[in-house]
Amino acid sequence: MDCYGLVGMASRKQLKDGIAELLGRENMSKGVEVRRENEQLHIELHIIVSYGTKISEVAHNIQNKVKYVLNDVIGLQVDQVHIFVQDVRVST
Repeated sequence: MDCYGLVGMASRKQLKDGIAELLGRENMSKGVEVRRENEQLHIELHIIVSYGTKISEVAHNIQNKVKYVLNDVIGLQVDQVHIFVQDVRVST
């Protein structure tokens, strides 16, 4: 959540309905899916970005942050981080 341009996480289940739901702090994990394949992690993040930010830059920064924290700080090998932008909101 400390990446610039990130407003919040979105529920993965809402993708089917086309409605992005901004999750509160207690539900942040609902916007994250982690799969393990051959000792490698594949991560999917469903996010809501701030209006007026460059979406590709926000997504790239989040990918780098997640890979850095999991690879270098925790020691888990991350293969892929996929970002799904489900909504754009005006941050208040």
